[in-house]
Amino acid sequence: QVFILVTSRLSGILPTLRSRSVKFYFCSPTLAEVKEITQQKTKVNDPQVDEDTFNFLYKSFNGSVSMILRALQSHVSLTTFDELLNARGKFDRVNPLIKSLVSEEVDLDVFLQALRQHSLSRFANPQHNDGEGVVFLKKIKRAETQLAKHIPVDFVLENLFL
Repeated sequence: QVFILVTSRLSGILPTLRSRSVKFYFCSPTLAEVKEITQQKTKVNDPQVDEDTFNFLYKSFNGSVSMILRALQSHVSLTTFDELLNARGKFDRVNPLIKSLVSEEVDLDVFLQALRQHSLSRFANPQHNDGEGVVFLKKIKRAETQLAKHIPVDFVLENLFL
């Protein structure tokens, strides 16, 4: 019998299985290949997904087609991230954006992972580095923990952005 195990984290496979396995390593698909695959899977060339957003998702998820598809289905966009980051600390601006995210049932795991990547690139830019980059990244980690404990989504997101 042959078992085929596929993983992006080899450390997630038990050592007893790893030692008895033959390992094959594959490269991530290219940006063009991912675009082609996602267009085939969605069967629609979504005009709302601009080139910058698609490139960002490709980098954020290391070419993982399944994660990019989840992000596209959740309508993850650079515009949303910028709006939320610019509105941080302003309840009257943050609250409608959060309500929109909650009502659209965004995949929050994907959203927070992409937000982390966007924040890292944004805070690396001296123009946007207001000294709170590390604090915000810690807040993202705390939000992930709170969501895993089934704390209400709107509460978690308000704490993240306020």
